[in-house]
Amino acid sequence: MEPRTYRAAPSAYLVFAGICLALEVLWFGAAWKSGAVTWAPVLLIAGVYVASVVWLTRFRLTLEPDALLLRLPFRAERRVPLAELASLTFDARPSEPPFTLVLRLRDGAELRLNAKLFTREAVQSLLALNPPPATQRVRAA
Repeated sequence: MEPRTYRAAPSAYLVFAGICLALEVLWFGAAWKSGAVTWAPVLLIAGVYVASVVWLTRFRLTLEPDALLLRLPFRAERRVPLAELASLTFDARPSEPPFTLVLRLRDGAELRLNAKLFTREAVQSLLALNPPPATQRVRAA
């Protein structure tokens, strides 16, 4: 298996673009109605969009033959050998996005990943790495 790298899905960029565009339209509508146009809110919304694009470019998932490389914003890149992977499940806390993919490692550590930011192909490739339950590993041996 050759290494495959996945980045944030185009749909994630479109969601942020849609939100910012809707705010721009609302602002221009309010400015048109009042007759007073100031550019500060327009520049602020554009800045929010640029910041969200920069934030999205920081997400990267690389699947190698023997390891998983995960890069998230504001965190160091993490390399996880596939042999250390205990399970992959969807599980969200109340304060998290609903499609949180939890990578549990054999040492008890957890890596939490917002699966909505990646393409369906990336999530399916990641889920394909899910090791079988311990009972199935024993039978296969």
